Amino acid sequence: MMSMHALEQLCIENMTHLVDNSTDPEVPMKNWETLLENGRKKEKELNGLRPELKKNIQDALSILLKSFEKQEVDNDWISELDNSQSELERLEVSDEMFDIVHSLRETYNKLSIPEPPQNKSMIIKVRIVQRILKDNRFSKTTSLVSVPVQSRKPLSQVRNFLADTYGYARDFSALNIVNSKTNDLLEETQTPSELGIRENDYILIEMKSPYGMPGVFKAFDSTNQSYFTRAEIPSFLESQGFKADDSLCDKVWEFLKCGQSKVSFKHFAHMITPELHTHELTLMLFYILSRSEEETKEFLELAPKYQIRYLMSVSQMLSRRNQRERLRRVQSTYALFGIFDPFFR
Repeated sequence: MMSMHALEQLCIENMTHLVDNSTDPEVPMKNWETLLENGRKKEKELNGLRPELKKNIQDALSILLKSFEKQEVDNDWISELDNSQSELERLEVSDEMFDIVHSLRETYNKLSIPEPPQNKSMIIKVRIVQRILKDNRFSKTTSLVSVPVQSRKPLSQVRNFLADTYGYARDFSALNIVNSKTNDLLEETQTPSELGIRENDYILIEMKSPYGMPGVFKAFDSTNQSYFTRAEIPSFLESQGFKADDSLCDKVWEFLKCGQSKVSFKHFAHMITPELHTHELTLMLFYILSRSEEETKEFLELAPKYQIRYLMSVSQMLSRRNQRERLRRVQSTYALFGIFDPFFR
């Protein structure tokens, strides 16, 4: 398509030719007016379409640039895209651009972004190494758990499964999360597909804290004394995200000591149900502290053995309530089985 300047030059040339070869001087002027009117229409059309054309080209470039972030495309596609991108970046919007709109559209259509790969459901095996109280024995054990995962979702879905099924806190600490096939450390932000994990592959998780009640005791006994006292209460509450004053810490200690000057693991094991987790004990403490003054006074007047029974009953109540809540959200037979197998038998 010619520019307005070129169109006017053509009009002048045609008018001169018509005047020189016409016996009627009115005819060239009418032809000139017709040509001028057509030129103005073309100019208006061009000015109206230019912004849209420019936007189309910019959109095409933007999408093509973003497509470099896509994965699982072959080398030929990348090479062709690279060449076409370079050509498009050199283009400038001009009047002559209308002549190559069709070819540009064909190029763009040819390089349409491929569909992203579909999410795939699969089962992976998770070996969990942790200290656990099993059959009244406290030892380091390795448990094997089948976990359903999505190939294109972050590996943190394993963490969520363990939280939803076995009651772990979602921010539980793990020393290592390892691909058993390659011994590589795994990043939870990556997906199984990115990490090369396939159906029935194994990953290993080494837990930092013991499972259940032993982990709760460890949260109090952070210095490995095999017991805790009133002095450890503030650090425990702070580890759970609470800043407690001396008055609150005194109340917590009054409920937990049950006639003891220091609480040993053996003593603590009779107070808390084995499957209770640290974050659940925190809820339990605040439940107890919220009791009425009359109920609190009655508890403190009980003999230590009855205080222990009361704490055990409350911990069991809370543990069962949370187990039922996890059961309501169950989404697979693996999770359903795990909820009824809290000790990884």
